[in-house]
Amino acid sequence: MQLERLIEFIGNHWELVLLFIGILAWLGYDIMLGNKGNIDPLDAVTMINRQDALVIDVRSTADFSKGHIVHAKNIPG
Repeated sequence: MQLERLIEFIGNHWELVLLFIGILAWLGYDIMLGNKGNIDPLDAVTMINRQDALVIDVRSTADFSKGHIVHAKNIPG
């Protein structure tokens, strides 16, 4: 009975199912590429200076007030 309902749902909402499969494939591809979350300091400076990168500082508000990167946003962790 559940399989019949699943098949009916897929038939009625094939666009959503296709979108879901596409998102899963994209996430899988992104995970396989790996190491996208890390950049070296030179790349960070280039992104800040040329691409208007947003820097998020997760240190405490007290540490942030002692010194931070210009235009950085403080979101304490």
